Amino acid sequence: NYATIAKMLYQSYLARDFYYRCVVETKATNDEVSTYYSQHKNECEAQSFAYLMLEYAADDGEESDAKSLEAVKKDAEKYIAEISKEKTVDEKKAKLKSLISTACVDLVNEYMDYYDKTEEEAVEEITDNFSEASLTADDTTFTEEGLDWLFSEDVKAGDMTTVVDSDKSIVYVVLKTGESKLLDDPVYSVRHILITPEDDGESTTDEDGNTVYSDAAWQSAKNQAETLLKEYNAGDKTEYSFACLAERNSTDTYSIPSGGQGNFGGYYGGTGHGEMVEEFENWATDSARRYGDVDIVKTKFGYHIMFFIENTQQYLYKCSQAVIVEKCQEVID
Repeated sequence: NYATIAKMLYQSYLARDFYYRCVVETKATNDEVSTYYSQHKNECEAQSFAYLMLEYAADDGEESDAKSLEAVKKDAEKYIAEISKEKTVDEKKAKLKSLISTACVDLVNEYMDYYDKTEEEAVEEITDNFSEASLTADDTTFTEEGLDWLFSEDVKAGDMTTVVDSDKSIVYVVLKTGESKLLDDPVYSVRHILITPEDDGESTTDEDGNTVYSDAAWQSAKNQAETLLKEYNAGDKTEYSFACLAERNSTDTYSIPSGGQGNFGGYYGGTGHGEMVEEFENWATDSARRYGDVDIVKTKFGYHIMFFIENTQQYLYKCSQAVIVEKCQEVID
């Protein structure tokens, strides 16, 4: 009945809130990160490759114009032999891409129908977006067989193979295009509370359709941000208290659970340079920044109350998050 459902939802909310608090307050030490990295190096390296996707008829009882698996495998071997005639990796990659229009006819036709493109446009977009990739060893979008081959020490740049993905009914023609590379790009993590100006009836719209808020609306947003910052500073000034303040006040739904992304407390973690607006990023990547620094930053989106967590490298961030997940799982268990 209603009382039972209400109790279930209440307990679920408390459990979720406790878990989020556990995640926020759990940290990974340098030693823990180093140990995790030493045991999961492949997961911290990206392997680049080029590929063709050849569709075959799935064995699901449905009629299809696609070729059988065995026929597509023979086609794949033919394409490998053709590409392998080229001498350098770049020449092989160029040859592979030139075969998309003939080797991936089914994919091209599907792309034309779905996106209402010409054949030339479809081939161009598939070549640009679906002919090269870079994956880590723990990626779940590619087959285990394919990942094992890509990360094998016996496989060198320029080597080729076929990989069958039975779940997607696709045979991949795979060309390894380089050696694995450590995920060492700089990344940063912050929390923020976004206060967007409200339309007070005096706002206008620019030529791109963006709202241009009045000076009074901007001033009101600034006053609200300053009030929230005072509220934070008057409390225990912890990351968790900041996260709770973001939950209640931020207009950036992407970084709180209501946005459906699974983020909590205004969190942007492992953010690559160039992903956010300039003022936001400049504050976050300042070399003088230290954990717990808090300030107000203005961007075109509004006033951001910022909480700094760290500047690091992508692989170190990935390892630290894995350690935190393991620690939180121990609490759950």
